[in-house]
Amino acid sequence: MGEPSQPKLKVEGPLRVERRPWAWHVSRMSKARRTAAEVAKYLRDFIDGVGGDWDWDDFESVPIADAALDDIRRRAAEAAPPNPDMQRLRQLLAEAEALAVGSDRGA
Repeated sequence: MGEPSQPKLKVEGPLRVERRPWAWHVSRMSKARRTAAEVAKYLRDFIDGVGGDWDWDDFESVPIADAALDDIRRRAAEAAPPNPDMQRLRQLLAEAEALAVGSDRGA
């Protein structure tokens, strides 16, 4: 009996391996289905200094399915540590709370 045949791989040009940040891979896997009230809670907890050890990292690293809430998340990540802009974070909290009130009325 002969040896099993090996699949042949033909590579033309340079082989390229891309390295991407962890958050990019997570964003490709899934998006969080957060409500406006949940986004407001993340922001409020961070501002008040009462969130869990990894809460903020989870919030800023995982995209949100709702485009308006994801926009708030992205802007909050820009205003966050290492030098947090607390005034901007409070403005984003007000936006999230307004969306939460609007979604409560629509329900």
